[in-house]
Amino acid sequence: MASATGSRAAAELGLHERQFLLQCGRHALNNLLEEPWADSEMMSRIAERLKAQREAETGHALFFNPFHHWLGRHVGNWDLMVLIEALKTRDMIIRQHIIWNPRCPDRLDEDLRELRTDIDAQNRRTVGIIMNEPSDNFVIRLISGHHWYALRPRRESPDDGDIIGGSPWLNCDSKLTRPEPIESTGADCGSADVLDHLLTFLRERTRSKNAQAFCIVRDVGGGGTSSEVQEIGT
Repeated sequence: MASATGSRAAAELGLHERQFLLQCGRHALNNLLEEPWADSEMMSRIAERLKAQREAETGHALFFNPFHHWLGRHVGNWDLMVLIEALKTRDMIIRQHIIWNPRCPDRLDEDLRELRTDIDAQNRRTVGIIMNEPSDNFVIRLISGHHWYALRPRRESPDDGDIIGGSPWLNCDSKLTRPEPIESTGADCGSADVLDHLLTFLRERTRSKNAQAFCIVRDVGGGGTSSEVQEIGT
């Protein structure tokens, strides 16, 4: 009975890909949209196109593709630019890039307030958030350096439904056995709403884990990526 209950609960939380090799970038894209739309073949084609563009810009041939692991696409380690181009194929862009800068500590809270305003104002456009976090494991850090994972709201329908009010956002990290609700703990959490919990999570991860958050929205205007983002590995 407990197993059946757990299976139903997992099904209600939608698709959740588990970590395989260094494919966290692909898992983040699929977990974000609750469907297995991104595969290694598609992402490899994007990486090859980006490599060709880099070679044309620099005038030098690249022995390895810098947009995935040097051992090949089957390993993963997808670059941010691959994720951006993959999202564009689904008419999605990065709306906001949030980082912690100790030289401008007030900027983080400003960015989080802007994120909350955007989510409130653009309910149906907001897809979710992709996180990039330095690996805790020293050995893994030498191999890949960073880990991608997705945060997403629960919706009336996965495709284009309204965000379910009062339902916590989900942490869809592929290292987890299933998505986990993002809920803060502490004395003040009782009066907090679901976005308060989300912003607390983002504040803690960006400050203590040196994580970066990329807010993903539907590109209804066709204007392309609106935020300035850095090229970082996975």
